[in-house]
Parts: sequence; structure tokens; C-alpha cells
Amino acid sequence: SAGAESRILVRQAPVNLSGTEVLGCRSLPVLNGLRSPLVTRILRIPGLSTRRGVNESLNILPSRVARRLNVSDADVINLHWIHRETISLRDIGQITKPVVLTLHDMLWLLGSQHYREDFIDRNPPWVSGTLHDNRAASCNSRGEAAWNWFDDWMVARKRRSLPSRLAVITPSTWLADQARRSLVLAGVDVTTIPNALPLDIFRPFDSAARSALKRQFGFPEDRVTFSFGAFRVDSDPRKGASELTSALAELATRRGDRRIHLAVFGGRVPLEL
Repeated sequence: SAGAESRILVRQAPVNLSGTEVLGCRSLPVLNGLRSPLVTRILRIPGLSTRRGVNESLNILPSRVARRLNVSDADVINLHWIHRETISLRDIGQITKPVVLTLHDMLWLLGSQHYREDFIDRNPPWVSGTLHDNRAASCNSRGEAAWNWFDDWMVARKRRSLPSRLAVITPSTWLADQARRSLVLAGVDVTTIPNALPLDIFRPFDSAARSALKRQFGFPEDRVTFSFGAFRVDSDPRKGASELTSALAELATRRGDRRIHLAVFGGRVPLEL
């Protein structure tokens, strides 16, 4: 961060990065890799998960991270994507320093799932005030049982684990609204800060520089080029590929010029103008 000393604490790191420390047993790093598979087996127990095939986390295994953070010289602890057993919920609740929790998905609002799309147009069961003892009200738009005792238990665990000094950051106003309405984070200070870009890299180029880059990457020089990418961009509707292609088609119609080129990383996205 600009003007402030910061360090990153991670469960696993593919490469050695400056300012990054790795949690766990350094002499036996394979043990760190066993944490997530163990929880995956737990979630296969019949009656626990209501959503097969989606990302899930429990944050239930002992992590011994709170003491390390509490005795450090850090003034503020910023927790990001801490799922897949990076740190236990119990440890989070034992952090005595001010905590900023940055949400990158919906796990802090749900039971064990990272995201739910089947309640977007309805009153979801994770919203403050929902009657969880009425299981009929906990069916999704397709009439499927979508919330059970295990979700209730996970939500209760998360509410108990909230640090005493906590602020929440979301990258979107939609997620901020969901957080404020949730059983877990209702009453917590929630602020929206959009994801940032390094402006020394993502900056305007003059026409000569743009032409040179297009030649370097094999892009047509006579077209306006848009770049778009995300993990599983072609299979995850949350990434916005459909909205992007519709917007580009509308742009081409309004301009009366269909010379548009789309460069995609993270999957294939067909563009029909």
C-alpha cells in the first residue's frame, strides 16, 4: 500500500515473493496442502451440504494464526480471501487488533458456500430476520431445499467469530447491500472500495504505441481492441462475458462501425457483431 508498510501472510505461495510469509509447517509443506482436501471429504458427509459442485469452505481446522497476528507489530489486520482453511473462524474471533475484512465472494454471508445465485430475485435465507425454522421458506426459485441446519450452524459460528473491532470492505455496491442485510454482518460498518489497477501499467498510450502493441500481439490495427479476462470467463456467468458481448454489439450498432476486436484471456468468448 502506498505510504504504509505492509506484509502478506499466506497459507501457500507458488513462488517466493518479497514481503510474503507462508503459514504452516515449513519443514513439511505437504501438510499445508492436506487441509483443503480434508475439508472436502468432510463436506461429502450426507446431510451437510445443500449445494454439490460449488466451492465451499468451513474454516474449521486449527490454524494458530491469531497469536502470531496479535504479537506482531501490525496496526491493522486486513483479511482477504481466507477460505480453504487459511485461518479458522475461531482464530479470527481471537484477533485483538483492528480487523478489516475484504469480501471477494459471499462466504461470510452464507453457510459453507462461496456464492449463491438461486435466491437473487427472492428474499434469501441468509438475510437478517428470515425464519430458518420454516424450511419451506428456505427453498430456492426451483423449489429445491437450499438451506438446512448445517447452514444455520455455520452462520452462528461466523457471528460468534466476528472480531470486536471490525470493518468490512466490498468491491461492489451489490455485495455491500447483501452484507448489510445479512445475518452475519448486519450492523457492521460496510464500505465499498472498487478493485484498483496499477496505473503505471494500465495507462493511456499514444496511437504509435498502441499500433506497436497490436502488431506485437497480432491484433488487427484497423479495429478498436477491447481486452477482457477472468478465471473461467467462458463458463462462469458471474464474470460478465454475456453482458460485455451484448454491450459491444450495441456499441457497434450505435457507431455504425463493426470494426471491433475482442482479446480475451481466461477462456473463449464468441463475439458476433
